[in-house]
Amino acid sequence: METTTIKRSNVPELSFYDGLFNVNVSNDDNIDEYLRCRDCGSTYLIKTCIRKIVKNFEQYHDKFKDSSNDKYCRFFKYWLYKEKFNYSMNYSNGGSSHWKNCIPCVWEKLKTNYGLNDKICELDYDNYANSVINIRNNIDELCSIKDFAESKDSAISFKDRCVYYNEQKGEYMKALFKLIISIDASTTLRKEDFHINVQCTLDSFNSKFPDIQCPSESSDEKPTLHPSSCDREPCPDDASDFTKCEKWQTYLQCLERTKSLPCPQCPEPTDLKSSNNVYEYMRSHVFIPVGFSMLGIILLFILIYKFTPIGAWLNRNIQKKKNIRNNMGDGVTGRDFYNESGRPPAFLEGTPYSMPYQSSRNY
Repeated sequence: METTTIKRSNVPELSFYDGLFNVNVSNDDNIDEYLRCRDCGSTYLIKTCIRKIVKNFEQYHDKFKDSSNDKYCRFFKYWLYKEKFNYSMNYSNGGSSHWKNCIPCVWEKLKTNYGLNDKICELDYDNYANSVINIRNNIDELCSIKDFAESKDSAISFKDRCVYYNEQKGEYMKALFKLIISIDASTTLRKEDFHINVQCTLDSFNSKFPDIQCPSESSDEKPTLHPSSCDREPCPDDASDFTKCEKWQTYLQCLERTKSLPCPQCPEPTDLKSSNNVYEYMRSHVFIPVGFSMLGIILLFILIYKFTPIGAWLNRNIQKKKNIRNNMGDGVTGRDFYNESGRPPAFLEGTPYSMPYQSSRNY
């Protein structure tokens, strides 16, 4: 199986997302304006969270204004809600209420200060359970990797990108399955929980996230995205009901069985026009199969001869013919008829040679 040296940092959205966790803040950072929001000065930890939010927003707010602002905004909010979860875990008593009263206010002040209107990058994840947010985060990451593989502007070869996508697709499928089966029974799952947008959804997974047929060598030709078929067992696309884990598990098992079955690569008709190509084609597609067939036939005869009654019968007949041939040789060879001195046996010495004679007079 081919591997690639591409890392998460090569995917723009994932590099952006990972960078949010590496923000450095200091107690000297001025956040007085944001501390005026309710409950924002309640704990030292929430002040630290505000400093991180302000620092990241200052650094990346321009990304919310470009054509892909929805995507960068979503990743910013994935990071923000991880911060919320960690804060709630540290302050189980009142932590959620502190965050709910403080952070939305801070967010609106930031948008106003950096000229973002009300409709851009709104905080809308409070209606999702943390487990569902993690699932949506993984779906979005896989979509970004797929977009990266299809990108026309990347300096990285298509081969490396599509190999990376195929590798990561399997890993994300496993991660999604683990997240889904770990959801608490009290959490109600809805189909829209797994739907980011039309291009990024778990609905009809195999058609939304097909395998990429990667080129055998690096080239400038864009690889073709298509669901593999050939001799593979088709995997059902009706696994979009992810509230039923057993259906999702069956789908994963099907893909696991089929992913190691490569599609046959047949030469194009134009490849057979020259005599050299015809010879190469004949040698690889005729001589090699014929050679294997002959070896198979020889092996079959050996097995029949060694381990079946037919072989025993043939062996007896061969031995019988061999014995007859040896006996005949004993009766006709001069070596056995004469003794070592070259003289005839004693019982023949002195015996006159006679030949029966019949006269023609009797006729």
